[in-house]
Amino acid sequence: MLNEPSLPLRQPTIWAISAWRAGDQAQVLALAAMIEQAFGWSVAIKPVCKREDDPATFGYGAPWPDAVIGIGRGGTHMGLWLKRASAGRTKFIQLGRSEGPMAECDLLLTTAQYGFPDASNHIRLTLPLTQPIRSDDPAIAAWAPDLAIRRKPLIGVLVGGPSDPLQFGPQEGKRLATDLASLVAGTGGSLLIATGRRTPPEVVAQLAELVAAAPAQHQLVAFPAEGFALPADNPYRAILALADRFVVTADSVSMLADAGRTGRPVTVFDLPAEPEKPSFAQYWRRRRRRRFAIGRPRDPVDWGYDLAIRQGWVRPGRDVPTLLAWLRQSGALPDDPLAGDPAAGTALAARLDRERTAVLARLQQLLAEAQSGQKPVASGT
Repeated sequence: MLNEPSLPLRQPTIWAISAWRAGDQAQVLALAAMIEQAFGWSVAIKPVCKREDDPATFGYGAPWPDAVIGIGRGGTHMGLWLKRASAGRTKFIQLGRSEGPMAECDLLLTTAQYGFPDASNHIRLTLPLTQPIRSDDPAIAAWAPDLAIRRKPLIGVLVGGPSDPLQFGPQEGKRLATDLASLVAGTGGSLLIATGRRTPPEVVAQLAELVAAAPAQHQLVAFPAEGFALPADNPYRAILALADRFVVTADSVSMLADAGRTGRPVTVFDLPAEPEKPSFAQYWRRRRRRRFAIGRPRDPVDWGYDLAIRQGWVRPGRDVPTLLAWLRQSGALPDDPLAGDPAAGTALAARLDRERTAVLARLQQLLAEAQSGQKPVASGT
C-alpha cells in the first residue's frame, strides 16, 4: 500500500477498456497490473465498441464503476460515455492522447511525443507504462541455455520498422549493421537480434549478412510472417531479461520503454524523419514541438497553441523525434549512448519507478476524493 490515509473509503470498482492496437493494449494492461499489485484492487477488462454501437449490447450498464481506464479513440469514446452515463461520478483515466478538451479527463497520462501542455490533471511520463518481465516467463527458460554460452556482453538488438514520420529502409539497415559491427568490435560482445513485423525484408537481409560473418557469436531471429508457433519461440522477452545492454531502433517507443525499465544501458538507433508538409498547420505544430523539446520558455504563440490543445481545438500528432529530443534534453537518455554507462541505465529505471509511484499516488488520491465528494487539488507534472 502507498499511503493509507488517502485510501478510498471502500474498495473501488475499476474498469479498463480493451484497445484495438497491441501497443495500446499493453499500456492498459500495465496500468491495471500496477493497480492490482499496489493496492490489491481488481481491474475488470471490458470490451471496446465503436461509436455507432450500443454499449448495452456489449454488457455495459449500472452500477457504474468508480474509475475507467481508456486509450485510443475507442477507449476515449467509452471512457467519456461512462462518465456521462454515471452523471460524472465515474473518473476517466486517459492513457496517451486525449481526443477532445483535456479537462474531460480526470487524469491524463501522456508522453512527450504528443506535446501536451502542463495541466492539473496531466502527468507527463518519460516513457509509456510497461509490465516487468516475470522470472517464470517461458521464453527465459527456452532461450537461457543458448544465451549463457555466448560471448559477453550480450547485446540485445530490438529492431522495428518504418513508422510515420520515421524512415527505415536499406540505407538505414546498412548503417545499423555498420554500427552494430563497430559496437561488437569495441566491446567484444555478441549480438542477439530480434526483428519485428514491420522490419523491411531488405533490412533483415542486411542483418543476416552481419550475423553470417560470425554465426557462432551472433544470432538473428527474424519475425516470421505467420507469427511464432509458440510464445516461447519469440526471444523478445528473453532478450529483455538476459541481455547486458540494448540497442533499440527509434521507431518503437514501447521497445524503448521495455528496455529502459531493465536498468541496463540502452542505445537508441536514430532514424531520419520524412520532410514535413509545408502547410500552415504543420508550421505552427512543428514550431511548438521544437521549442517544447529543447525546453524553451513559452512565448505568446506557444500559449495560444497550448490553449488550443487544452480546449480540444487542436489534436496534436504523435511525433517520436520530439520525444527523443525531449528525453535527451531532460537527461533521460545519455549524451554518449555507445559508452554503455551502467549508471545511465540505472538512473533511467529509477526515474521510471518514481513516475509509476506518482501515478499510483494520484490515482489513490483521485478515488479517495471522488468517494468523499472532495474536489481534486493535485498539480500537473
